[in-house]
Amino acid sequence: MLDLFAGSGSLGLESVARGASQATFIEKNRKVASVLKKNIDICCFQDRTELHIGELPGSLNKLAGYRPYDLVLADPPYDLDVNNDLLEKLLELSLVNEDTLIVLETSSRAELSLSDTWDLDRKKILGDTAFHFIYLK
Repeated sequence: MLDLFAGSGSLGLESVARGASQATFIEKNRKVASVLKKNIDICCFQDRTELHIGELPGSLNKLAGYRPYDLVLADPPYDLDVNNDLLEKLLELSLVNEDTLIVLETSSRAELSLSDTWDLDRKKILGDTAFHFIYLK
């Protein structure tokens, strides 16, 4: 699984705890990434996780050549409009395929406009947060 804008890593770490074979995290803030690294160590998941520090979507280039992920979780800051760029970069680098579930979190007030490449399977709103469940067409 791929956890983008990973923060403390709670989503990816929970995925590994529940049986995901591995988790790859990308977080841009070095201080936050150091907290994530400590969380990985506390959970003893060093051999099942990988942490990259960098801006998205550009830092996805570090993953070029990886196999497609089954699950991608993306929780960008609500004021950051990277959604289509991020999705297209995932596709360009073959990090997703038709079986990949992408869960994109946005503000519930934000309009999500996807290119024809993507299928919005469903949207779940919880308070101020919207979860978009997206597949490649």
